Amino acid sequence: RYLPHDAFVPARRTQIHPTEADKEILKDTTPGYRVANLSLSTFNDATTSYFHRSVGGYHGAKLGRYQDLIDRHLSRMNPEVYGMLNTRYFIVPDPATGRLIAQYNPEANGPAWFVRTATLVDTPEEEIDALNTIDTKREAVVDARFADLLTMSGTADTTATIALTDYRVNRLTYEYESATDGVAVFSEIYYDKGWHATIDGREAPCFRADYVLRAMVLPAGRHTVVFTFRAPHFRAVSAVTLVCSLVILAGFAARSENSLPERTKLDDRSVYLHRKNHFQTHFSSNEIPWPKPITTKASDARSATPTSSRRSASRWCCSCWAASATSFSTPCAPRI
Repeated sequence: RYLPHDAFVPARRTQIHPTEADKEILKDTTPGYRVANLSLSTFNDATTSYFHRSVGGYHGAKLGRYQDLIDRHLSRMNPEVYGMLNTRYFIVPDPATGRLIAQYNPEANGPAWFVRTATLVDTPEEEIDALNTIDTKREAVVDARFADLLTMSGTADTTATIALTDYRVNRLTYEYESATDGVAVFSEIYYDKGWHATIDGREAPCFRADYVLRAMVLPAGRHTVVFTFRAPHFRAVSAVTLVCSLVILAGFAARSENSLPERTKLDDRSVYLHRKNHFQTHFSSNEIPWPKPITTKASDARSATPTSSRRSASRWCCSCWAASATSFSTPCAPRI
């Protein structure tokens, strides 16, 4: 039922150190590119993700569409698919020395690009198969369910430019310039449960292209596109959490108030009557006036007060003072 102390072993710590290839790649500070490490099991090892945005890696709950892309294209080294995923570097062993080196891929599409045409297909099978034949830099394949979003006027501007200017985990910012409306493809996984797109701050529709990527129809001109991730119903959940927290705090405050001793709840009038009753009970024979303060000296009190009265007064003052120390600023009667 219980494990003895000897059954435990010291905790193991795994340290991941960058290779020379990693250090070379890290010199490139351009945002948005990815790395494919072919020196190990690319899609079952997560160490590459420690330093780079990896094409591979491992997760117990991969997106089904991305796993399809791995099985049908990436594992077969389809250069078009690696290019549309903006794979700028490959890590491979040097045939001569065996050391890992970084190979630059000039065919990477970049973080975003404009395409000349967008072809509609009816099924996911047709969509993923089309990646074997199309030039992803000039053409995009789109599921027919997004046909209503492909509304363009005129022909695409072949000189249009778009660039990723700011990359964060939950916020991507692009700036573009185009003489005509056009379809832009973004090298990011399409996921509509939380990701929202805006053009110059106004919400804009986004759809899936090339089986896994994002795409948008962008109006002519010079504009800013921002993708932001907001968890579904985040504001509602936050409001419920805040209300529950306030209720709990109010409950603790009420409980603390109810647990206070009764003497701390006496108001000033109750304290006045309490002390007056004690004076009348203990000092009525000495005709000490109330509420006049007692300012007699100790020597005068000894001569004016009988011994029994002094002892009674002393005993009463000590107990009354101790019982009401939180409310009284001075003792009820002089200490004798």
